Amino acid sequence: MKNQIQTILFLLLLLAMAFCVPIAAYAQTSSFGTGYFQNQYLLNPAMAGLRSTELNINTAYNRESTSVSNGAKTMSFTADYGLSDAVGVGFNLSLDKIGALSTTRIMGSYAYQVKLNQENQSLHFGISAGGIQERFNANQIIGDPSDEMLYNFNDRKMQFEADFGVAFQYDGLTLQAVSPNLVSTLRDKEKTVLSQGTFIASAAYKLGFGNASDPVHLEPKVAFRSFKGMKSIIDAGANVDFVQHTINIYGLYHSNKSVTAGIGFKVLDAFQISGAYNSGSDGFSGGTLGSSFELGLRFFTSRR
Repeated sequence: MKNQIQTILFLLLLLAMAFCVPIAAYAQTSSFGTGYFQNQYLLNPAMAGLRSTELNINTAYNRESTSVSNGAKTMSFTADYGLSDAVGVGFNLSLDKIGALSTTRIMGSYAYQVKLNQENQSLHFGISAGGIQERFNANQIIGDPSDEMLYNFNDRKMQFEADFGVAFQYDGLTLQAVSPNLVSTLRDKEKTVLSQGTFIASAAYKLGFGNASDPVHLEPKVAFRSFKGMKSIIDAGANVDFVQHTINIYGLYHSNKSVTAGIGFKVLDAFQISGAYNSGSDGFSGGTLGSSFELGLRFFTSRR
């Protein structure tokens, strides 16, 4: 019991430290639905390679509805692998396009897991390091494409960046906190156009019901996302998986008055296909203006 209390106090301290730090971010305020349940490594480097010898490869594409002029498009690719019960590694690539601006983010990740006792408690730490590159497409800019300011912007080198994440797991409980863009934070300098600043914290608990040979799992989740210069967003929802983990359905309500709903199917015990829809916010209060659609594909190997 003493160890449990010490662990929870330590995690709360990390959360408090993260809340006190001004953070800069470079991705859109919208996020992939798959990042909440299917591919949590997408948002937290501490979730890379959670299981020994298990490989996960995820791709996802998110696009705002065509009714929005120059709607945002985001593509992501992640791969993570558990080298052992204690160490995981990962690779995270994201491509954002908003109007004439394109942003590329490439990160490599290292995660370390500490077993706290014999009661299924574990503490995970993860760090990602890599670079961010922004470019303006001169063909999509109204004005002089040979403008010196535009040339100087596109001539900038890739900026080094790092993220840090922590997670605590105890049976069905999972608590997470992520502080991205640590280099920019320490330098107290915004180096990109999309310097929105973010912090993510979440809590989830997985429950099992029904037949032991074919249970239904319900996982409610609450998340908090903060943005520099924009309203913070609270996400609340749940994921349900059934038919021996081959089908999952999830839904989330966001405090910017948007809703996300998604569904996934596992095929041949090696692939998972998913789709999601976000209704869009009522205004630019920390989310996309228009509705958006998302498609995802996951390849995974079973743990040996």
